[in-house]
Parts: sequence; C-alpha cells; structure tokens
Amino acid sequence: MLAVPVTLPLACLAGKPRQPAVAKAGDLLHYAIVRDQWERRSQGEGSKGQQYYDWTWLEVPLPGQQPADGFAHHLLIRRSTSNKQLADGRVDYEYAYFLVHHHRHAALGEAVRRAGVRWKIEENNEQARQITGLGQYQVRRWTSWHRHVTCAMLALAFLTVQRVQHPDPEQQPPTRTRRGLPHHPRTRR
Repeated sequence: MLAVPVTLPLACLAGKPRQPAVAKAGDLLHYAIVRDQWERRSQGEGSKGQQYYDWTWLEVPLPGQQPADGFAHHLLIRRSTSNKQLADGRVDYEYAYFLVHHHRHAALGEAVRRAGVRWKIEENNEQARQITGLGQYQVRRWTSWHRHVTCAMLALAFLTVQRVQHPDPEQQPPTRTRRGLPHHPRTRR
C-alpha cells in the first residue's frame, strides 16, 4: 500500500464516448463518482475513535509495470464522509489515493484494513523521530543513511520493550468520574 498523488501516471486508458480518457490517478475520480460504489468503512481506531471514510477501488494498469501472476494493481480512493472547506476555498469532499498491489479477487475490506495499519506505521515513525532522532541525520550516502535509520529503529524497539517490561510505578491509569471524564490522580514527587 502506497499513498500516491493525483498525478500518478497510469497506462492510458481510452475514454468512453463523452467520458474523459484516463492518464493519471486523478482522472479516475470521474469514473468513481459515476460508478457510485462507495462503501463506508472504518479505517481503524484513531486518536478520536473509529475513523470512517467512504472507499472505492478500481483496477488500474501502470506504465511499464506488470503485476505478478494472480495479482493486480488497484487504485484505492478514500473520500471524507462530509464536505469540507478545502485550501483553495472550495467546499468538497477530501480525497486520498493509494496504490495497492493485491490479489486479483481480494475484497475491498482487506485493503481498507491495511490502510489503517499504514496510519499506525506513520504514527510510529513520528514517535521515532521525536524519541530517537530518526530525522536528525546529515549524511550524503545511502549506506550512512541506512546505518543511521537502522540504529534509530533498534533504539526505539529497545525502548519500547523496556517500557513494557518496566512500567513507571508512579504513573497510574486514569479513572473515570461520574460524568465519564478522565480523572488523573495527583502523585507526589
């Protein structure tokens, strides 16, 4: 699963009469809207609860890249569930595009679940940047960069295991009040 821009080039598909030809990922949005086969699904648990979006996907040919036997390239399109004020002032849905190399007869639900895992990976990478200095490299060669990233990810794995094996005894889980709001007990230091 790979997030792609709307300008991702596709092997040119001939347009149907009175419908545009497809040369890039963004051109498929017209067909997705006309087809109107959006499914509302949860991408997974986020910081604000379940993340629901409308999803659809279309099989696409990529220029110069043939999928493996039994597999296909799909363009997974995610649409927000309501209209939003966009950066250019328009009010429209927000769209995101993902390129998926998946089994030819796979279900949309499996691709959506994997998109949710992708979000968790990005969150972990952000944590690694903050804790272990993953983004603090000044190297010019691939080998040096690879060594830095490997050391940073090993340090994050080590710290994660240490946190699980040795929890902070002063840190208590928050309790709930009668109103359902979290209450953090004060600890003395």
